[in-house]
Amino acid sequence: MTVEAMKNHHGHLPTENDYSDVLFARLSSLSENTVFQDISEDLLRRILTASKRANYEFSDLAEVVKAKSLTRTHVNRALLHILLEMNSAMTSPWFSEEAPFYLHVLACRKEASHLLGDLSKTSGIPFLTRAARDVALLSSEARTHFDFEARANALYARMYGKATGIAIPTEYTRKFQLI
Repeated sequence: MTVEAMKNHHGHLPTENDYSDVLFARLSSLSENTVFQDISEDLLRRILTASKRANYEFSDLAEVVKAKSLTRTHVNRALLHILLEMNSAMTSPWFSEEAPFYLHVLACRKEASHLLGDLSKTSGIPFLTRAARDVALLSSEARTHFDFEARANALYARMYGKATGIAIPTEYTRKFQLI
């Protein structure tokens, strides 16, 4: 289904405000000592203080927290890190130049599918085509990162389903597509 077709469905695509309840549940369990990637102590304090003053929607909280030295983009990114529980231990490979832990292949042309096997053998990086089966190939650190991505995907799938009434597959139920 195309993005345009999804927009024309009876619902809407999830927006940042659809995640407000999850964000505030996460915020209510935090302390000012929690360490997140790309969130200074001052920014976290501002977010926590503002979130305790009122029950804001995601976008309203971002507006209240932003300041002359804090852009809305920076605040949104910080709120997403909190929402996804992306703490400072979850830094590599997203914030470094290290090789990825795995390649998650979502689709492939039928006539090129033989290349996946060749690439998988020569790259030294696990190729995931069916997550439920292939996660066994991952190191414990790679599995931690995959589980993080799977949780984020499941959260989006849930919000998408609530917004549109259409269930979409998660990392573990998505089928590899040969096109």
